[in-house]
Amino acid sequence: MSNGVNFLTNFNFSRQAMSITGILILALLLRLPHLNGSFWMDEAAQALESVRPFSQQLAIAQDFQPPLLHYLVHFATQISLAEWWLRLWGALLPGLSIVFATWLIGKKLTNNDWIAGLSSILVATSSLHIFFSQELRPYALPAAIAIWSWWLITTRLSNKHGIWWLGGLTALGLYSSYLYPFVVLGQLGYLYFHTTIELKKIAGAFAIAAALFAPWLPGFLEQLAVGTQLRATLPGWEAVVSTPQLKALPLVVGKFIFGVIPLEPVSWQSIAALLIIGLSALAWWITRHQSHTKTMFRLFVWWVIVPLISAWIISFVVPVIQPKRVLFALPMLYLFVTTIAIAVTHNRQQHFQNVGIFIMSTALLFNVFGTYRYFTDSTLQREDWRSLIIEIENDYPSDSVVVMAFPKPFSPWEWYASPTFPTATTQQMYVSQAFEVEPLVQKIYDQRYQHVLVFDYLRDLTDPNRLIDQLLLEYGYQESHLYDAGAIGFVRVYSQPQAVLSYK
Repeated sequence: MSNGVNFLTNFNFSRQAMSITGILILALLLRLPHLNGSFWMDEAAQALESVRPFSQQLAIAQDFQPPLLHYLVHFATQISLAEWWLRLWGALLPGLSIVFATWLIGKKLTNNDWIAGLSSILVATSSLHIFFSQELRPYALPAAIAIWSWWLITTRLSNKHGIWWLGGLTALGLYSSYLYPFVVLGQLGYLYFHTTIELKKIAGAFAIAAALFAPWLPGFLEQLAVGTQLRATLPGWEAVVSTPQLKALPLVVGKFIFGVIPLEPVSWQSIAALLIIGLSALAWWITRHQSHTKTMFRLFVWWVIVPLISAWIISFVVPVIQPKRVLFALPMLYLFVTTIAIAVTHNRQQHFQNVGIFIMSTALLFNVFGTYRYFTDSTLQREDWRSLIIEIENDYPSDSVVVMAFPKPFSPWEWYASPTFPTATTQQMYVSQAFEVEPLVQKIYDQRYQHVLVFDYLRDLTDPNRLIDQLLLEYGYQESHLYDAGAIGFVRVYSQPQAVLSYK
């Protein structure tokens, strides 16, 4: 008899292992396309900072992010500079670990294979999660630290070393994202109201984290001062990096549901989102007294609602809330929705059972559609600087110069372009008068460059009056070619009248 029990136990464990292994393989396969694609502006800046010597890894005043990802990627650069390799450590592995942790939490809290499997499948197929599992920026990393700390809180905190582990994970979270304190706020509330752990132990865990983070406070204040100065120096920058307050929360919800698909204020997405939210609320109301639903609802409040509302309130002072920055809330949203959808399917009334089936199938359908769009629509993918730079260098001889309205060459140009290809910049963030640009154009003319390639990238902010183009025309250059570089924008080529260019 005991042999039979052991066999069944081992068989059940093997079946579960095969299930999560299959989901992780699916998640990996969905994250391989575009993994080795070109770095875009922010990723290239991250790579340039991380490739510097170890002693310079804290010199990141211009990048309003904590230093954990810089160190992680720095060590990765010692082996390879390939895009896929750096993204593997900075985004892909954290993203896959989120899928696994979602399954673990769902299984532990509900002991239901369907809830664990479907919630992790939703994370695996989310185009938003796929996108940021391939982004060399600190979005997947803090989300991974957050979900593992929640796993610790919900399953392992009673262990005598659990408090120490929580303190360490929280410190890593604080060093990975400046929005992590909102995660901490939710965890404090959950621990205080829904566990029997002594308050002094809870305070001890987060005191450990605060003490470990304290040495970085001067760096944070320096970054804050630089960011404040940038907003004052560059009109319109805040509109680029932040979302209007009234749109911020709906945008987060919309992106969580539809992923990378562009959202319109009034569209089928709005109607569909309201329908899904309404049906999910109905399903929760029907199943609210069930133990799994009550457990997940408590977690949903402290893991999702409290951090998002808090971040939104803070954004009235410092605009911080964006879908990518609160990616840590996405797995819990899927766990909660999956739990109530599965619970309502066990209702005795057939039409309520259909509500649960509809919620799950619709959520999965949106994910599949969004992922398909991401794979096939180049406008939803990252800026392809690598291909553009290769094309420019192949098309234009050494008597050409690239011009950028920026203090220094754009980071993807620094990362990909040949160091021998001439580059000129305005050397300041914002130009509004011709005299600020004329020395640059005069120098280009004096050095007898035959072709001048002017990037439109960011010029609505940095050179809104197109002063560079105006002066080039005044100095006798003629517009001879136009590159349409997709998300990067146009690259305008101005040539001397006598210059003849043979395009390959």
